[in-house]
Amino acid sequence: MKISDLVIGLTLLGSIAPVAYAGGFELPENPYLLVQQETLSNGLRVVYAPNDQAKTFRIEVIVHAGTASENEANAGISHLLEHYLFTDARLDANMSYLEVIQEKGGSANGETREMDTRYFATVPAQQASWITGLFDKMLFNRSFDESRVDQVRKPVLLEIGSPEPFAWFLDSPLMKLLSPKFLEAPDFWKSEFGIEHEQFSHAHVSLNTLRITADALKSYYREYYHPSNITLFVAGKFDESALKAQITRSFGAVSDWRGDSLSEEAPVYRAKPFVRSQAGIGTPYIAVGTKLRELSPEDELTARIYLEYLAHRLMKEIRNRHGDTYTVRGVLTLKKNFGVGYVMMQAPPQEYNEYLKYVRSTLKQETRDGGLTESQFKDAMNLYSSHFKLSDDDSGTELTLSEKLEHWTRVYGREVSPYDVFSKMTYPDFRERLGRIFAPQWSYSYLVEPPLLFRLESVFLSLAVIALFLALARRKFVSGFEHKKLRWMRKVALPPVYLSELGALVLGVLLSNYVIKLFDLAMLKSNFVQSSFLLSGYFDTSVSWILALSSCLLCCGFLIRKTLVCGDTLYLKSMTFFSRRVPLSKIESVEPKSVFQVLSSPSILFSVKQRFCYGDFCFWRPGTLIRLKNGTAHFVSIRNSNKACEELSALIRARESVDLPRAA
Repeated sequence: MKISDLVIGLTLLGSIAPVAYAGGFELPENPYLLVQQETLSNGLRVVYAPNDQAKTFRIEVIVHAGTASENEANAGISHLLEHYLFTDARLDANMSYLEVIQEKGGSANGETREMDTRYFATVPAQQASWITGLFDKMLFNRSFDESRVDQVRKPVLLEIGSPEPFAWFLDSPLMKLLSPKFLEAPDFWKSEFGIEHEQFSHAHVSLNTLRITADALKSYYREYYHPSNITLFVAGKFDESALKAQITRSFGAVSDWRGDSLSEEAPVYRAKPFVRSQAGIGTPYIAVGTKLRELSPEDELTARIYLEYLAHRLMKEIRNRHGDTYTVRGVLTLKKNFGVGYVMMQAPPQEYNEYLKYVRSTLKQETRDGGLTESQFKDAMNLYSSHFKLSDDDSGTELTLSEKLEHWTRVYGREVSPYDVFSKMTYPDFRERLGRIFAPQWSYSYLVEPPLLFRLESVFLSLAVIALFLALARRKFVSGFEHKKLRWMRKVALPPVYLSELGALVLGVLLSNYVIKLFDLAMLKSNFVQSSFLLSGYFDTSVSWILALSSCLLCCGFLIRKTLVCGDTLYLKSMTFFSRRVPLSKIESVEPKSVFQVLSSPSILFSVKQRFCYGDFCFWRPGTLIRLKNGTAHFVSIRNSNKACEELSALIRARESVDLPRAA
């Protein structure tokens, strides 16, 4: 044996054997040790994760383009293209690549995500070379024809659901008018990081899937399926040198036309706590933690280790000792190197506030106040070390490790694995990072709290607000009207089948939708409001109902349905409680006028303005022009206008005859 070979062997042995950690326990073997990364000459990234103990071989191709790369015109195209690439005119008519792989003893599938599209397969180890060549054939140098696109549409629509019977209406400009984008409440990523990926409704995606052409698919394929936008992973048992050579010859030979690439937006951090609180009818739960920003690999692993350790301790204390929760989980959700980390748990209504206070105080004491002890740090490290100890020889495990390493390399700009960071972590550094990560201005709190009295109290609150508002509105607008003094009444001519009433109601709903959304946006900006479910839930609900009813009453109040004379007052009665009141003494004249005469006379139009209430479907019939002594006027489509004008004029003259002796 050569001396050099002996040195290399001893070095490799030392790197995989357990080593003593400064904290007092042994590190497990490094599961990332054999994972290798390289970039081919055409820009395609390749990650190798060989393991001679594996019985299978797994391949995965990640194209860094998903639903986030779509726009309104091509929504659904990522998923349709994923399905299309599994078909091929070069295969038998009854075959796709899925069946070809299955008949070789393997399995395959694809997945379209927000940020990428994935194609993967698992086969027996001896088929490693064959499946690698098949994926090259499946993914590159593809042609597109309309008949095959039509064939692929059907299974896609079966998967996502065919368009609903009224999908065309749900995706119409009218529905977009009802819910404009500028009034949509921002989600967590938009409000806290300024990151927004346009989301499309099921109706739009399903209808668009029916419209996507072969040319559109080809254009999208050319834009995103180029080598420098693709990462290839191979894991499990394979001949390393032979497979590397094959990948270089096949995948590496694909010319890179340098199309587009989906890159995440640069975040704009909101340096204020994120607070949401609401009353729920289900099981109350607590989610508290921190917003994560500008993370390094060390920061990310620190957050993961601590949240897992905290969740583990809460499970022991709250569930195992008291039986007061189902589970406690440490959650870390990231987009690139920013996101959110928190512990989440259910809590019984009786002890909800007690456990919320306990979790918050524990987080504050151990992170912001630096109270995490060295003993707790060692326990946390020992607990997290299982992530490395439980790695097995399965090709799927190796693939997961290679994905993690490649992701960290791409996100953090340096080739470092979680094991590398874990092995160098020290107590002082860990505690310092916790204090910075969990700083108070970055805190996160999402609470679903128990109701005050009973589960459906919000429904009863809504009914009470509606009843009270309508009662007050009726009292306000109907007061002073004495039915016993009713002297004259005529209905207003309106379009048939209540078209005007429905139109006014639709306008009211549209206006209320806008007003409520604006109110909700204002409420979301206030952490004071969001910190209490009494304000964010019950107060918000009550005000929203008041705004909705007010908007509907306002719009419907412009539609005149009846004209009445009660006592010495003319009432222009709307379809709501509201009536326009005109004292007979203030009316100068009443005369029939056609709608053409009114519209062609600037002076009349100027005097009428918003008091134009003509809605007669038989537009050639005259309406009633009521001129007031102050220069304004009302134009109403009273039925049988000529007779109505005579009767109303008689009432006005009778009123004047009574007033003359009084004046004398």
